[in-house]
Amino acid sequence: MEKGGRIQVWKATLSILGLSMASMIVQAQNVQLTDGWFEIDGKREFLKCVGYETSARPGQHPSQNVVDLAVLESDLIRIRDAGFNVIRTWGAPTAAELTVIENVGLKVILGIWVAPDGPFSQRGFLLSASLTVGKVLAYSANSPAVIGYLIMNEPPLDNMRTQGAGNAVNLWNALASQIKAAHPGAVVSMSGATIHDFMSYDQFDYLAYNAYVYNPVTYSGSHGFAGYLGALRERNADGRPMIITEYGLSISPSGSLGPFGYGGNTPEQQAEGVINMYRGLIDAGATGGCVFQYHDGWWKAQDASTQDDSPEEWFGLHGFTDIAHQLIERPAWSAISTYNKGIIVEPRNGSIHSSSVPIDLYVTDDVAQIQVFRGADVLAAPDVLDSRVDMSLDINRSAEIEDVVLGFRFLDGSDNVLKEESISILLADPAAALPSLTLGVSPTSFSAGGNHNIDIQFEVPAPFVIESQQVDLAFHPHIGFDPGIHAAANYTVQNGSGTASSNFLLPGNTPIATFGAGLQVSHGTFSLRIHDEVIGAVGDWADPLMMTSATNVEDPIQPTSFAIRSMYPNPASGSVHVDVELHAPLVVRIEVIDLLGRRIQQHASQSAVQGLSTIDLDVNGIAPGLYFVRIHAGDRVSAVPVVIQ
Repeated sequence: MEKGGRIQVWKATLSILGLSMASMIVQAQNVQLTDGWFEIDGKREFLKCVGYETSARPGQHPSQNVVDLAVLESDLIRIRDAGFNVIRTWGAPTAAELTVIENVGLKVILGIWVAPDGPFSQRGFLLSASLTVGKVLAYSANSPAVIGYLIMNEPPLDNMRTQGAGNAVNLWNALASQIKAAHPGAVVSMSGATIHDFMSYDQFDYLAYNAYVYNPVTYSGSHGFAGYLGALRERNADGRPMIITEYGLSISPSGSLGPFGYGGNTPEQQAEGVINMYRGLIDAGATGGCVFQYHDGWWKAQDASTQDDSPEEWFGLHGFTDIAHQLIERPAWSAISTYNKGIIVEPRNGSIHSSSVPIDLYVTDDVAQIQVFRGADVLAAPDVLDSRVDMSLDINRSAEIEDVVLGFRFLDGSDNVLKEESISILLADPAAALPSLTLGVSPTSFSAGGNHNIDIQFEVPAPFVIESQQVDLAFHPHIGFDPGIHAAANYTVQNGSGTASSNFLLPGNTPIATFGAGLQVSHGTFSLRIHDEVIGAVGDWADPLMMTSATNVEDPIQPTSFAIRSMYPNPASGSVHVDVELHAPLVVRIEVIDLLGRRIQQHASQSAVQGLSTIDLDVNGIAPGLYFVRIHAGDRVSAVPVVIQ
């Protein structure tokens, strides 16, 4: 995705943070991102993750840092023994806490809390965020437990719109650059939500989404949970991993009507819903998921010493008997501990294969054997020699299109069954016609308060049949966390070809519009949700954030926009090379400025052609320290931090 400028601001001075250049350059942790996966110590890992907050037991607030390391160790051992290999945090653990995490044998996706509703456009906020990140990096960069960073959680669109979407991008890029400079090899992302479904993740190393089945209607209505997450991954991942950094259900005394809503779930509904979402994120192609969360957080509403009737305080897989901190294990903990025994990454529900079916499984240490069966026939029974079983299974097809249910049984060394699960797939000739659905919206230039027509076309060739009486429609206006509107449209169908139509009126304060349509089809035991979506911004405010493939808005990229793709080496000595991508031929002016915005060096303006250009800068004669390379192109300005040695 092409973005407007990337103005990046780094930490103020190394001396403020008590760091020297020597202390910033550390050994890279052995984490690689390969083909959509985290590889840790050369081994592909499915991230079985749980959200964990330190200093967050009854009567505590995470900001107080009053953690008992013995309690932390006890919790982490339970987490490890339940089959998890990673914890996810929102605020950064201390150095002592990271040591405990490492000693227990877990990894951490480390959140550094930068206020998502902060004034991104103000220099003081940028400096404060940079100082916060720098203080964490002073110790986290040396921890082998850290496999990734999250630098923000669910920034609200109204704030990004007010402060300037470009300024949000600037902040993220600045902090990511800071992390990568201090922690070579680090991977960085931001935890978005479906309100960020329009947003390009090009500036990040992996996709990170918080996803809950009840919000928005593109989950609960048109696409289904796995369908919409899968659409996000396909549009945006580009070979990068997608990790679902939050999913779960609250059992607060009151909440949404019906099961699997925001609060009000029974413990049994929580257990069922958590497993459904776990399976759904895997079916979507995610290579890791973090259930929200290990224990309740009494601090989130009013008084941390009491548990209020607020859904946010009841998401835990454990509760507490009282303020004395005694844990109560909920059914969801046992359910997910069992589920972790054997994670079936391939095949996925709804996947289609010709005859050779990939088998990719991740198991806990107590699994000694796996049986793959169809009906009463055991098709394979590999011994487990490692935590991953990777193989293929050839299944003879008896028809051009055939529905298949594969069973998976995970056994211990005494042949006791630890877990069973079934996966529904389809075997189909590569030339076979398959169901499809396409959604169109007009006019394509979205306007708040305007009416937009929805046109759906679908193909459901034999032997597939349509299960639904109507096409499900969804409109998500991205106003706060409003889930949006679920509607339905009657369809006409002839010889497997169908059409449907409807319309939606955009509220006057709509910043982003997502339209979705979905239809359930099946063949025997195989059921498939076919769906499509159109996403676009109202106005041009989101241009620096927009994912090209996610929008039908006319001319979302201004012709004078540009993006800084890379700058190297950094730290630099003598010369710096800046790769700039332009959307039109422009005159480019470059200058080096200090932390106070004073121009230290100005380079002659030069013309650059459309596309990618490399600009070489001579920085000899500039005193060692932290500076910014600022680039002017057309009516846009962008800056990136550089350390000159």
